[in-house]
Amino acid sequence: MEKRHNLILLNVFIILSIGLLTMFSISKNKGFLFEKHLTNIIFSILFYFFFLKLKIPKRFFLLYYFITIFLLLLPIFLSPFPKRWIKIGTISFQPSEIAKVPFFISLSIFLENKLKINFKESFFLFLLCLFPFLLVLLEPDLGSSLFYLLSFYVLILFKKNKIDIKFFYTLPLLFLISSFNPFAFSFFLIISLILLTFLEIKIFNKIIIFSISIIVGLLAPFSWNKILKDYQRERIKIFLNISKDPKGSGWQLNQGLIAIGSGGIIGKGFLKGSQKGLAFLPAAHSDFIFASFAEEFGFLGSIFLFLLYFIFFNNLLYIIKEKEPFLETFSLLTFFAFFYPFILNIGGEIGILPLTGIPLPFLSYGGTNLLTNFLLLSLLRNFQRSIFYKW
Repeated sequence: MEKRHNLILLNVFIILSIGLLTMFSISKNKGFLFEKHLTNIIFSILFYFFFLKLKIPKRFFLLYYFITIFLLLLPIFLSPFPKRWIKIGTISFQPSEIAKVPFFISLSIFLENKLKINFKESFFLFLLCLFPFLLVLLEPDLGSSLFYLLSFYVLILFKKNKIDIKFFYTLPLLFLISSFNPFAFSFFLIISLILLTFLEIKIFNKIIIFSISIIVGLLAPFSWNKILKDYQRERIKIFLNISKDPKGSGWQLNQGLIAIGSGGIIGKGFLKGSQKGLAFLPAAHSDFIFASFAEEFGFLGSIFLFLLYFIFFNNLLYIIKEKEPFLETFSLLTFFAFFYPFILNIGGEIGILPLTGIPLPFLSYGGTNLLTNFLLLSLLRNFQRSIFYKW
């Protein structure tokens, strides 16, 4: 198993090197961006080795959960709007990122002795994930807040749970998403009826699941007008129709697609990217880091980068197969912590998902995100070595 962790680290360092090259190219117009990013990497690596052999108690799941809530409350009371960052002197950090660490530990402890959870336990787990979701949503940060809520769905769907519990939570979500499109809503309505008819679920449970799904689906207009912010609705509209406002709200996505497309097969070459060089590409060092890389290294470079991520995720999936309950839950959540931003960032940059501003793991600029990623990998290896002990 140590071999797997070494391969993960090797992958990470190669991706970090690619990120540094891209950051160096971008930093021609961004001052000390490269130096800051390099400092963040060194600092995060030091934390990785520090936490690698640190003994962490395996009890008191509520303690870890309260730490999570405390971190998420900090920007609401101490930060100006939008309430996403805490600044202490010259140092700033994003609590919603670092809070993932105690959040994962708390959920792993809670599920440690539960091979299959009943409905009461599943609802309590839902509440544990709902509260962080709401706190981050208040910042407002829809992309990061959804991570906490979707963590619940990852645990419900991929751990061994009863089929009726899985349907009770997932079907309403699908109805909510599909309700924005009448055709999609009708499609899910028919499919769900067929599935519920043939699945071995009690008739009463089938009626409850279907009724709640319909009600949630009908609440979609309310969520669109009352919950989502103006800029979030605009991002979704641009995602659905990029040509709607190519010089206004669609500018970011258009410039990103131009950068990716202009790279061609082999790219324009290192330091020769024009989109970021002429400052056309917004957030070239963070939200659009892949577009910056693709412009200079082209299709072949992008395939190589995706291959690195594929190997990285494959090695994480191997660790998830571990039978120890705590480690299984923690590794599953850790995998999701990397896979979620990868899908959202790449999907947003190439126009198949709405833009969220979520950084690409180990490639984008961002000190808190980088530190959190290294902490998760360090603790995963720590727990794998059984240095985790009980008080």
